[in-house]
Amino acid sequence: MLNEQQEALLDQDVTTSADQTETTDKEHCVAQLNTLINANWTDYYQALSQLAANYQIPECLKLLNAADEILNQADDPANASQTERYLIGGVKDAQTANQFPFDTQILGNMESFASFKKLLRNDPAGIAKLLKIIPKTGPIDGWHFMQFIDSYQQLFAANGFKQSVLFPATRLLSMKRPDQFVAISEATADTFYSALKIKPLKKQDFQRYWDEIITAIHKTDWFQTNQPTDPAQLPFHRGRMALLERFAATPAAGLVIQNSPDLDEVQTSTEEMTSVPAANHVTDKPQSHSVLANEYQPKVKKAPVAQPKKMTIDKRKTAKTNIAAATKLMSQYYFANKEKFAKVNVKAHRESIIQRLVDGESVAEVFESLLN
Repeated sequence: MLNEQQEALLDQDVTTSADQTETTDKEHCVAQLNTLINANWTDYYQALSQLAANYQIPECLKLLNAADEILNQADDPANASQTERYLIGGVKDAQTANQFPFDTQILGNMESFASFKKLLRNDPAGIAKLLKIIPKTGPIDGWHFMQFIDSYQQLFAANGFKQSVLFPATRLLSMKRPDQFVAISEATADTFYSALKIKPLKKQDFQRYWDEIITAIHKTDWFQTNQPTDPAQLPFHRGRMALLERFAATPAAGLVIQNSPDLDEVQTSTEEMTSVPAANHVTDKPQSHSVLANEYQPKVKKAPVAQPKKMTIDKRKTAKTNIAAATKLMSQYYFANKEKFAKVNVKAHRESIIQRLVDGESVAEVFESLLN
């Protein structure tokens, strides 16, 4: 029998071994995430086809397909059942496993966010309205993102919650547009921070999520690859951003991609980006992971951020609608001219900008005055 000292040493060894395994797994995830983001599309797709079935890529594709049917194909997402809304949000109830024969919490588990789960349960119309802000197809720009976040925060406030946090918002975005957004969860956040070489995001660092994670990845050749012509590759291309969460969460045995640079070698300044077609990589069609091969894949075309059609808001009856219109105009003008106004601290001036727009000033004049 072991004496107390020997038992204590054994417990310490087991704990140390577990900690070392966790550290090794994280380092592996950071390395593979860096590698995948910086691979060309051909190598990336070939690497996916090498993965073992237990890595759950087919389940990920089933989840994304189910989310697409609920959010983008259904006549009205507001009619989604509670269980379907839970699928979108990365939470579950007793009915989830009965309705969906796959892991609905993969690609961003949000079960720990109780207020978010209550919101999904109690306000289907609000969730549907929120997700309609993000277009079903085409480029996504900072204006879309800011409008989404403003509405997201208002939705929490309208339902009696004092605070809204970042991670659940990223899950909603990645389910609506898995080609444009990736979910960040408590399990994967540190991996993304390490891979992208950024400081940890705070609970409400919405803008940094866009600038330092989404925009940074959107600038890579891997992201900008045009839609493949091989039907078997389409679901992977459509879900390319959302699938990154899987690689940030779990080390993939046997994942090999050659000659990939570090992310910081290709990452440049965080300007506003849209999806810009670059190269069309085509590979031989493998037999594995063929789920959703016939799924419709919209083409993503190059498009600049549009200037507002009007420089002033149309006054409406209530203060709330005037503020909403001013906020939208401010966001759209800023993101259409972000390079010019890069040094303007919009967050610090946000309230004054909105008030000046409500008072009838031109958005161009307001922003020009902030340069002086």
